[in-house]
Amino acid sequence: MRTPQTLKTLLLAALSAAALGSPVSASSVYVNNRHGPSGAINAYCDGVLITSNVLPQMFMMFPIEVSPGPHVFVVTPSNMALGQGDLARASVNVEPNVTYTLRYFSEKGTDPASAVLKLQRGSFGNG
Repeated sequence: MRTPQTLKTLLLAALSAAALGSPVSASSVYVNNRHGPSGAINAYCDGVLITSNVLPQMFMMFPIEVSPGPHVFVVTPSNMALGQGDLARASVNVEPNVTYTLRYFSEKGTDPASAVLKLQRGSFGNG
């Protein structure tokens, strides 16, 4: 029978191996809807819904974890599925261990045609 000390050693070794083998390079992505005329939006990453019903002027309290590498982000009206009236799309390369904000906003007032989607470093809140 194993002694408690041997059990502690085995448990510590297993936890160390799990920590060393787990990916710690994921980045955090917040979603910020700064385009009022669009209404509530849904955001997708590589075709997977990452958040829904993001109201204008709303900023996510909790980020979505995204693996490093190339990704395609898309925003749609909250009442439409992906591929049916997409509002904006951005192909970006996510770096490891970085906080980003996926910002949907208009560069020219309220003109819907000027709305853009950008992934920017940092957490911008409602600014």
